[in-house]
Amino acid sequence: MKKPENEKIWEDSFYINWHETDLSGSASPESICNFLGESAGRHADALGFGYDDALRLKQFWVVLRWYVRMYRYPLWKQTLVLQTWPRQPERFYAYRDYTLKSTDDELLGAATSTWMVLDSITRRPQSLELVEQLHHRTLDRHALGENAARVEIPGYFDKSELQRVKFSDLDQNGHVTNARYMQWALDMYTEDFHHHHLLEVWQINFLYECTYGDCMQMCLFKPEPMRHIVSAKHQESGKHIFAVELFWKEK
Repeated sequence: MKKPENEKIWEDSFYINWHETDLSGSASPESICNFLGESAGRHADALGFGYDDALRLKQFWVVLRWYVRMYRYPLWKQTLVLQTWPRQPERFYAYRDYTLKSTDDELLGAATSTWMVLDSITRRPQSLELVEQLHHRTLDRHALGENAARVEIPGYFDKSELQRVKFSDLDQNGHVTNARYMQWALDMYTEDFHHHHLLEVWQINFLYECTYGDCMQMCLFKPEPMRHIVSAKHQESGKHIFAVELFWKEK
């Protein structure tokens, strides 16, 4: 595949390793989330508004929402070609879109994400000083035609279980990794369900941080046969940690 002609687009290639696959022999949804996050970080660093740049201002980036649509998952030993670019920010919100392709240029999926910069002390949203002078590096192109949406959590659930944060769930900031939330959501389903269903689309909202030892009530809602919602609610504070809307199809 040719390198992107537009200098505003960042490109990474990810070889699909065994540990990044699931029962189907293809890249798992949580691996897809990891790839998206990795490319976003690399490109932000290259543009001068990455993790270290924010740290110097006593700030840090948080992803608020992801909206991902997969047409086909890359298989074990195949290579995923991921392209990403920042879109024009709006007030406190920054946007980043992605396309996922095969080495033969087949479109495998697309995604969009919403980000915010927080003060490292107060945890309050900050103006996007990091990117204000870099507007000329943004690209007016939507991978999916719309932004990630808010996930509405129903007032009932079809299944519930407890989930406690363990050491292996944490990143270097001491918080649960974004992809781990996706893994927890998929673990709400049986092996048989995964054998007979494929996840096509997900929209995930990251609502509140959780750390080591926190206990959450995981709830699975099934408002429609192939449209489900999984949420996590902190047992002590009662705050919702995340919510993800999942669209399935039969294999």
